[in-house]
Amino acid sequence: MTLVARTGKALRLAVLSLLLCGGAASARQADGSLRGQVKDQLGAVVANASVKLVDASGRERQTVTNREGVYLFEQLPPGGYRLLVSAAGFSGHENAEVSVAAARRETLDVTLGITVEESVTVGNQNNEVSVDPENNANSLVLRGDDLNFLPDDPDALASVLQAFAGAAAGPDGVDILVDGFSGVRNLPRRSQIAEIRINQNPFTAEYDRIGFGRIELRLNPTTDQFHGNVEFYFNDESLNSRNPFAANRAPFQVRNYFGQLSGPLIKNRASFYAAVAREESDGNSVINATVLDAQLRPTPFGVAVLVPEREIYSDVRTDFKLDTNNNLTFNYQYLPSKQTAAGVGGFNLPSRAYDTLERTHIFRSLLNSVISPRTFHQLRFQYIWSLNRVRNANTDPTIQVLEAFTGGGANVNGDRIDVKRIELQDNVTYGLGNRTVRLGGRVRGIKITNLSPLNFNGTYTFAGGAAPALDQNGGVVLGPGGEPLLADIDSLERYRRTLFFRSQGLTPAEIRARGGGATQFSIAGGDPEVDVTQYDVGVYAQYDWRISPTFNLGLGLRYENQTNLSSRLNLAPRVSFAWGPGASDRARPKAVIRGGFGVFYLRVNEQLTLQTRQFDGATQQQFIVSDPA
Repeated sequence: MTLVARTGKALRLAVLSLLLCGGAASARQADGSLRGQVKDQLGAVVANASVKLVDASGRERQTVTNREGVYLFEQLPPGGYRLLVSAAGFSGHENAEVSVAAARRETLDVTLGITVEESVTVGNQNNEVSVDPENNANSLVLRGDDLNFLPDDPDALASVLQAFAGAAAGPDGVDILVDGFSGVRNLPRRSQIAEIRINQNPFTAEYDRIGFGRIELRLNPTTDQFHGNVEFYFNDESLNSRNPFAANRAPFQVRNYFGQLSGPLIKNRASFYAAVAREESDGNSVINATVLDAQLRPTPFGVAVLVPEREIYSDVRTDFKLDTNNNLTFNYQYLPSKQTAAGVGGFNLPSRAYDTLERTHIFRSLLNSVISPRTFHQLRFQYIWSLNRVRNANTDPTIQVLEAFTGGGANVNGDRIDVKRIELQDNVTYGLGNRTVRLGGRVRGIKITNLSPLNFNGTYTFAGGAAPALDQNGGVVLGPGGEPLLADIDSLERYRRTLFFRSQGLTPAEIRARGGGATQFSIAGGDPEVDVTQYDVGVYAQYDWRISPTFNLGLGLRYENQTNLSSRLNLAPRVSFAWGPGASDRARPKAVIRGGFGVFYLRVNEQLTLQTRQFDGATQQQFIVSDPA
């Protein structure tokens, strides 16, 4: 009896233990989980963001996003929660209506708005591999200390960035955008740049051109604290060696001034940035030619000619925080420049010098709106007006002596180019769990008025070839039969004979009979002013689907059209994928295989349309006389 009692008691304990374990197992199976991805308004992931989850009793759970911006909470009892997300440089996010169901994985993506007060650090900081569509193998993101290794001079910076971007697809070269605006002529200084993105997502329908050879610059936001600095750069001919191809050491000096100031306009609501730079360059162009001296003897002519250049860069930008979810930016730039003694150098003599004067006005506005935690809207507008003129040019006909020198007039006097550009962009990004939808479009217009009386004064060309042999007195050497003996002469000799025999009072026919006279005469005529107006439009829809941690699929469609062409059915489908074997919610892939297909259209440049109208055979005509008689 004692044994039976003990056995029954042990059995009851075993059954109770199994019930408790089963209940615990059932409770664990009933737990849910919450996963999501944190991105900024432009769709870039936000790494190291702080994510806090608070249940109804006030108990907190906290984690941070990984390099792909992903956060994960597991073993969550069913019920309601409050989600708080924060990151440096972003406005905080709070959602008090998060619901977790039993035995289900909920997905909740978060979009953080960029604050105006400070620059942000977003995206894949270490450029490690992932199936993210923007993280292709040759993509590059520079921010923070990475920017300190770049040159501060805008021209040198452009050369370095183009080298980073590599070869561009198509004949238009590298595509550079500043804050999303195209048609950039002058890059900002390095100190103004917050982030540089190179070759992002080549097959997205958001871009009209394939993503290779694409450089995107994002400027620093203005701040609510006063900051400023002043810079000065100087160089002189005493610090440099003489040009070995020039007979003289021409004066040379470079003076660059730069100053910037930023600070608040209205506390916590509006701030400004202002910068001005002046570049003064007293450079020189080297002439290496062969001319005739006063006795009509060939004489080498090598000299460095002073070519002064002056350029001003002025930039004013204001940021307005309309409310928590809307930021408005205005930007105005004024870029005047002047060059004296342009057109001189090489075979071109000082008589062909002329001055150029260019003025450019740029107005931009940008509206960023967080419509909802999942929807971000961006509206851009840009207007550019540029005027380029040529002044103080010699109006004499041009004299071109091949392989010797080019003298006479510049033949470009009165040139004027007036260019007006307008651009409007509208983009919406919507995030839904592991899917992202981008919709938008762009409309651009340009009007060019070109007054170009090029070669309206005429050009005389002298070339070498066969000509009668002459004796020491300039007489024609005759053969046994009385015919003139021929000899090969160069272009400078033909020009020398022209000047010599003209000084002797010979007629043009007699000069040509002795091997002088121009080989060719050309002159243009007609209406020197031509204008062209051209518009282009592009609308797109892009769908990126993170099917699993190992696979991302991108589907897009773009439509392109422009005026001055008869083509209308310009559909551009885009497909891309990224597969990272071995990836998971907690582990990154060690390798990613990418592929894509797309149709891309290259627009007919407005300059080609302008030249077609200019030289249509009626507006302007070119007359060429090559018969010496």
